[in-house]
Amino acid sequence: MAAPMKHSDMSVPNENNHENDKFRVQFKRYKRRKPPPDLSEVIDFWDSVLVSQNHPKVTCQLCAMTSATKLGLKPVDQWRCFTLQGAPGFVYIENPFRPGYQHYWIKRCLQDYPNKPNVCNLDSHHSIRGGLSLWDDDSDAQSKKKSLMDQLRWVTLGYHYDWTAKLYHPHNRTPFPGDLADLSAFVASVMGFPAFRSQAGIVSYYHSNSTLGGHTDHSEFDFTAPIISYSFGHSAIFLLGGKTKETSPLAMYLHSGDIIFMGGQSRLAYHAVPRILIPEGSMKLPSCLDRVEDSEPLGSSCKSASEPTGCCDIPRPSQDTTDSLSLSGNKNHTSAPVPPFSSCDTEISKEDSNMHERTETSKAYDSSFRFDTGDDALDAFESSLKSGEGTCGKHSPRCAAQGLVDSDYTVIHETMRSLQDPQAWERFAKFMSNTRINISVRQVTGPGRDFPSETVNICHEPSICTHSDLSGSKRKAEQLDQG
Repeated sequence: MAAPMKHSDMSVPNENNHENDKFRVQFKRYKRRKPPPDLSEVIDFWDSVLVSQNHPKVTCQLCAMTSATKLGLKPVDQWRCFTLQGAPGFVYIENPFRPGYQHYWIKRCLQDYPNKPNVCNLDSHHSIRGGLSLWDDDSDAQSKKKSLMDQLRWVTLGYHYDWTAKLYHPHNRTPFPGDLADLSAFVASVMGFPAFRSQAGIVSYYHSNSTLGGHTDHSEFDFTAPIISYSFGHSAIFLLGGKTKETSPLAMYLHSGDIIFMGGQSRLAYHAVPRILIPEGSMKLPSCLDRVEDSEPLGSSCKSASEPTGCCDIPRPSQDTTDSLSLSGNKNHTSAPVPPFSSCDTEISKEDSNMHERTETSKAYDSSFRFDTGDDALDAFESSLKSGEGTCGKHSPRCAAQGLVDSDYTVIHETMRSLQDPQAWERFAKFMSNTRINISVRQVTGPGRDFPSETVNICHEPSICTHSDLSGSKRKAEQLDQG
């Protein structure tokens, strides 16, 4: 996304001509339908010489456990995080969601986020009848060849991105969803960015033939803050390049529940989605979404159960292709060390550490943090919230999820539990059988990095900015400049 470059000390890449555009070559390779591409070089994070595993470290285990549980995440010490050779600052987190909790975020993306005051590509073409949401208003679409929800391509949250001017307007802003802000704040904190603020988001809706062209996200003013991206639904191929398109990108799989974290040097790297792995004629969901009642092992991945044989198999990458895959172009290149992870702003002393491990907390710890979809576990968790148990009270509020009150967190758990009913989940499952959803969260401004005066003066009236026709509903998915 193009944007003013003031208030930034980081350079932004220029467009490259097609002659040296190695990124474009790889994008077209993986997008190709006939003949289908060879996917043997696509990175599997469990079997690649370019991958290193990282273990998130938290100072206060009790705070981290409480925050993770509130948000439907697995314990941080069970997260599987990977970095890539030649891509410092990039982290891949394999599905850290507890079984069943992806359903909550899918419901939010389909039923809630497309509604006002958020902005979507259908705003100028659809008026909600009787106060119904777009999802509810489209519930009778069974007889339609193509429903409104099938035409939904993007939703913007917080600062609403202007697709025409390719920038953010300071007055074109609505409240950012508190649940998503808390989820992102916690993930960023664990990754070593405790001051991260969720200020803008783009929810993208992909179908079998959707793609996202190569681009960088440089409309924000603070490039020191990372971009956090969540995947839900069918698997996809993700390309990660360098600061120019002259760098040949790495291709990797993204599965449902996976999170990618683009900070440091990877913050301004070119990236794209050339292919969604949905086989023709299949209505199957990825295994972690298809099972609404069965618990899956902690740390298990969520590959599409419907991924076909042949071109969309998920093979192991060939170890003799490392030269062509390395972003640096040097097979001996080693990535820069990843900064230490910490979920707390302040280091604690050994005495404090001992306090966190006292046996007095074990009862709340055991009853609240085990995963169970039954009433007893949820009731125990709600009781721990009401009694104030579960946080140490010694650290910054960022150690625990914040922004939502405790009653809001129980909504997350109650919603997840309600979607265990196959009838309640049925319509969402049907829509997701041909869909991939991506949520990209970013921080727009930061200390010393804010809207320049000429940008502030572009729009004086919030109503003009908020309700301007910026929908661009006829844009093809591959033309959308989003992360």
